[in-house]
Amino acid sequence: MNRRHFLRATGLASAGFLGGLAVPSRTQTLGARRKDRWSFIHYTDVHVQPELRAEEGYRQAVRAMNAVKPKPELAIAGGDLVFDAFETGYDRADQLFKMYSRVTADFDMPVHAAIGNHDLFGISPKAGVSETHPEFGKTMFANRIGQGKTYRSFDFRDWHFVILDSIFVTPTSSYEGRIDDEQLAWLQQDLRAVGSKRPVVLVTHIPFFSIFPALQNGSTQAVYRR
Repeated sequence: MNRRHFLRATGLASAGFLGGLAVPSRTQTLGARRKDRWSFIHYTDVHVQPELRAEEGYRQAVRAMNAVKPKPELAIAGGDLVFDAFETGYDRADQLFKMYSRVTADFDMPVHAAIGNHDLFGISPKAGVSETHPEFGKTMFANRIGQGKTYRSFDFRDWHFVILDSIFVTPTSSYEGRIDDEQLAWLQQDLRAVGSKRPVVLVTHIPFFSIFPALQNGSTQAVYRR
């Protein structure tokens, strides 16, 4: 599903969707700034791994985010929290997720996270992990980070946040960016319940639009559409 069809299907096209953020009208925005201004942090692709002193570096980043002024009230991680659970066994994946969670606990604000491709456990045949493992695939992220899920929504103040799972595991044990039909149906229902007046923030690891093909192959390169 291409970006335009996705926005139409979910109703975000009429909500003023801008680069992952659906914003209210200009009047509403200015009014919100005057009456009740607040902020949140988005950070992504931490790629925590012990070989690169990632725990030390991530902890320093968390301290910096905690020190931002005015004080943010919320933090959202955009995925690829660890590097790499996709091609590794349980001991390594367990170490990485524990490292990420240990440092994330230092935030002095609520933290929510999207799932990234490196956050899937044992998918690659290189990992040597059986599909019967209780934390195989997306289950490790869901249980340890995602509050039991890989996509969900929540309200914060008068805003609505939607965290999507854009990682689709292919039959060849690889992955591609895709929102499956079940998730799309959930998203449509979720957004209908929100209505058109509340601002909506949409977070996903793999973007719905990318200029990478143009940068790599030239601006005349056709964009693949499903």
